[in-house]
Amino acid sequence: MGFFKILHDYVKDNYENGIYRENEKWFEKDKNSVDDYQLGYEQAKRDYYKHHTFKRFPSTAANFINIVANNKAVEVSKFISGYENAKHDILTKKAF
Repeated sequence: MGFFKILHDYVKDNYENGIYRENEKWFEKDKNSVDDYQLGYEQAKRDYYKHHTFKRFPSTAANFINIVANNKAVEVSKFISGYENAKHDILTKKAF
C-alpha cells in the first residue's frame, strides 16, 4: 500500500504545483482526435524541444495498476508507452 501512497502523492504534488496546467488546452483541443499513445509521444517531443529534458513516469506501477484495475487505467499506460517510445526515438535521433 505504501507504493500507491507514493504514487498518489507524486501526482497530487505535480497537480497542485501546476505541472499539468501547461498542457491542459492542448490536451482538451486534441483529446478526441489523438489517442493516448500519441499524446504521450507528442508530450515527450515538446518536453525535449522546450527543456532538453524528459519527465520520469512510473511505467511499471502504471502497468501494474492497469492490470489490477482490469484495464481501467489503460489511458495512462498508453500515454507512458508513447512518451517512452518518443524519448527513445529522440535519443537515437529517429524523431528528428
